[in-house]
Amino acid sequence: MNFNGEDQISSKLRHSFMFCFLTYYLKKGVAVLNVSVTSGFRSRGLKF
Repeated sequence: MNFNGEDQISSKLRHSFMFCFLTYYLKKGVAVLNVSVTSGFRSRGLKF
């Protein structure tokens, strides 16, 4: 039984999961920022 290999696989999985999680929330945050900025400009009468 190779515990080291298992540990490496689990750590890789954890890293990839964290990466997906971070990218997802970054995209979500950017989308929310985009919407809020565009709505703010629209309320001032400016359009893109």
